[in-house]
Amino acid sequence: MKFCKYCSIEQSLEQFSPHPHTKDRLNNKCKTCVNNYNKNRWRQMSDIEREILYAKKRQNPNRLTTDRKKTLKRKYGITVEHYEQMLKHQNGVCKICKGLDPSGRRLAVDHCHTTGAVRGLLCPSCNTALGRIEQYLKNKAPWNEYLNGAA
Repeated sequence: MKFCKYCSIEQSLEQFSPHPHTKDRLNNKCKTCVNNYNKNRWRQMSDIEREILYAKKRQNPNRLTTDRKKTLKRKYGITVEHYEQMLKHQNGVCKICKGLDPSGRRLAVDHCHTTGAVRGLLCPSCNTALGRIEQYLKNKAPWNEYLNGAA
């Protein structure tokens, strides 16, 4: 459990994003507060301020590549090269269904939310289904009540 310094509510650790510069490596604001802050900040920005942000993004054509490298390293502890090796090892397809994403997007990095260990690359359908299965295994009661017709 961790105390959000913004909304003053104690919440589970999953409600806080990683942050490299804090003692516990978690943000001091919960995800909900960060989202609300960013939405309010964006609404209050003038058109000129927004255009300045867009101009900065246009100046760096390698931003998406750089962002992807940072995201893979920060969220999963892997490099782009490691991702490509995993993709090659899986023959470029989802580890579960052996299919591709119909929209042509990259396969998602599947990882254990408890240990952080990377398990493989999944298509969006399998990644979402796996998340639902894990959610069901943690707390079966509401799912079973619904499936058994309890109102």
